[in-house]
Amino acid sequence: MKISEWIDLQLLPVMKRKDNPIQESRIKVLFITLALSTFFFGLISIVLINKNANELLVRMVISFLIYALLLFYLWKTSNWLLVTHVAIIVISAHVWLDTISSQTEVNILTFQTSILITLASFYLFRSVWSICYSIQSYLPIYYGFFIKNHNYNNMYQIDVGLDKTTFIILFTFQLLLIIVLCFFFFNSLGKTLVDLHHSRSEEKILNEQLQKAVKIAEQSAREKTDFLSIMSHELRTPLHGVIGMSNLLLSQKLLGEQSENLKILKFSAENLLALINNILDFNKIDAGVLELDNEEFNPTLLIDDIVSSFRLKAVEKNIGLQAYIDSKLIGLAVYGDAGRLTQVMFNILGNAIKFTNAGEVTIRVQLQEKSEDHADILFEVKDTGIGITPEELKSIFNVFSQANAGISRHYGGTGLGLPIVKHLLMLQNSNIQVESEPNIGSTFSFVIKYPLIKGEYGQQLPRKVEKSLQKNQQATLEGMRILVVEDNEISTILMRKLLDMWKAEAHFAENGLIALNKVKDTAFDIILMDIHMPVMDGFEASRAMRNHGINTPIIALTASVAVDTQNKITKAGIDAYVIKPFKPNELLRVLTGFYKKLVLSGKINHQE
Repeated sequence: MKISEWIDLQLLPVMKRKDNPIQESRIKVLFITLALSTFFFGLISIVLINKNANELLVRMVISFLIYALLLFYLWKTSNWLLVTHVAIIVISAHVWLDTISSQTEVNILTFQTSILITLASFYLFRSVWSICYSIQSYLPIYYGFFIKNHNYNNMYQIDVGLDKTTFIILFTFQLLLIIVLCFFFFNSLGKTLVDLHHSRSEEKILNEQLQKAVKIAEQSAREKTDFLSIMSHELRTPLHGVIGMSNLLLSQKLLGEQSENLKILKFSAENLLALINNILDFNKIDAGVLELDNEEFNPTLLIDDIVSSFRLKAVEKNIGLQAYIDSKLIGLAVYGDAGRLTQVMFNILGNAIKFTNAGEVTIRVQLQEKSEDHADILFEVKDTGIGITPEELKSIFNVFSQANAGISRHYGGTGLGLPIVKHLLMLQNSNIQVESEPNIGSTFSFVIKYPLIKGEYGQQLPRKVEKSLQKNQQATLEGMRILVVEDNEISTILMRKLLDMWKAEAHFAENGLIALNKVKDTAFDIILMDIHMPVMDGFEASRAMRNHGINTPIIALTASVAVDTQNKITKAGIDAYVIKPFKPNELLRVLTGFYKKLVLSGKINHQE
């Protein structure tokens, strides 16, 4: 084993406490210097026993003991700074004592020791301490020259009575110590620099590998997003036809069994849609791009629609479903994201019915506080279901987590609903509160502050128009000229039936290019624009219309929920959008906003 390897092995306990390679080099140099100096002081002490140099013998013995203790202390604590200070102070004391005790000459060993102190100071400190120790090591020499008028012609002698052999031993050892100090310092420093170079090379390789991994992960995320967007569009398009036709049929007079079958069909399709929405929203949350819309809606009508959607399921399970809505909320219109509120309530109410086998589920909506500008509305869902233990409550809002493994097997579900609910409420500056007791039931509640509707539209419409907006069957968009741009045949049939039911004047175009030619020749009140179409898509058609100075309001009807869809819609000059599949009243609510403006501006003459 090489000496350097043996030294490294001995210093291993000390080096483990340091993570700085420069400090490791300093500790190694300090350790070697202390070890050699201790050996030197011990050797000289033995030599001086039979010499006539009692003062020097005492100094050497004391130095031997101090350096031995410093060596042990360094090995135990690795406090190299303290050890270095003490070691240099001890050797500096020798310089001062040599100068003061000498009566005639400046000792060459004193010069040699001063040089040793200077080198050790700069190698071990490299700070202001190195300058201070260097200066003080030469002060005794200047003191001898200028104060005591020492002779500098015979510097090779010492006046302590040493013979020539002892003098040569002292001189040679200090010279050897200087050489060893320089050698090990630069040797250790060289190894440190090599290790540092290797570390940087390894770091560079790791960074390159990390960058490649990040690019792969980003590409994988993009591919996942693209796949989900494509699958969403392909699933939503047929669901749009199923749910849309179900709503149309349910608005007609049906036999009891027919109505029940249609409700089951609609409920199943909406459950599938809710599952798709949860998966896509989780993807948006994961990407940090989930945003809220801001639209006018009536919370009372919205909750009534939501409750109606679950009545059949409650009847099937033979449980009660009650809704208590504060009378102060009737007729109250607010600004907010009606779609996200619907999603939150669907998840909470759906869970309540799913986990309740007996008893009832109660929905309570209450106006907690109202100011001139805002309304604080409490939404509460209470059930008499299986309940949740305090331990399980800690994890129900974690992604892909359910209360226990048996829940998934017995009741199904993805574990995405409640985490999405929590995130959607956080976006609306709200928090969900849960109270639950096993085998007794659970209560989920939250409060949302909504801005109240202000402006010219809310209460100035003719009475018949206001009443017509309360129910789809009575709704009217009479006199409104609407251009529907849609390439899907089923969606076209659905839109024709809906607009006929609302008494609107409907015109149709199969793609964006045909629509562009039509709006150049014919004036329309509004354009319903599909996005994904052959020849010319909805984005391109909308931009072309705006470039031709056509300012007719455009509403996008799209099954695409890609994260950048909303940004593209805005850039294309589209005024609003509705996601397929939609409920008739969702589209009606958007159309009604524009219809109100047309009636109030006199562009449409609505008869009482």
